[in-house]
Amino acid sequence: MRHLALALLVPLAVSCRPSPRVSLGIHYPPFPEGFGSKSGILVTGVGDSAEFGIDLVASRSGEDLWFGSLVRRNERGEAEWVLVDTLSLPQQPPGYSLILGGCRVDGKSDPALVAVAKDEDRDSLRILLSAWRGDSESGKLHEISTKGIACENEGYGA
Repeated sequence: MRHLALALLVPLAVSCRPSPRVSLGIHYPPFPEGFGSKSGILVTGVGDSAEFGIDLVASRSGEDLWFGSLVRRNERGEAEWVLVDTLSLPQQPPGYSLILGGCRVDGKSDPALVAVAKDEDRDSLRILLSAWRGDSESGKLHEISTKGIACENEGYGA
């Protein structure tokens, strides 16, 4: 199966817990008052009927990962999502960034992976604190082992 994913480096947190800030099952966008997307990735499998997105969402009380399932696209191709899972993100240590997409596990691309990696001046980031995968079957963001994960450093060489 081929996947499409967009990779972004975003300063973020190290450990997560379910977010009490918003109710599962809401449709977005628009985002609820006080919430806004900072960045995100689209994960789609060729031949699959489902598309999923993982968004980094900010509010006055902190940042969350939102895992959404595609409901439909409007006539302009803009997506409407239903929120199926969330994780609250506490502050991360200095010198680490969240990577949305752009990671490989044992050399194989995994577009539904999100990781917190140490900022390094190299093309591949291998020192990870935490990693999560959006699971389309369960509709959950699961914490996974960081063993064998390497993430692309989008800013390397720039």
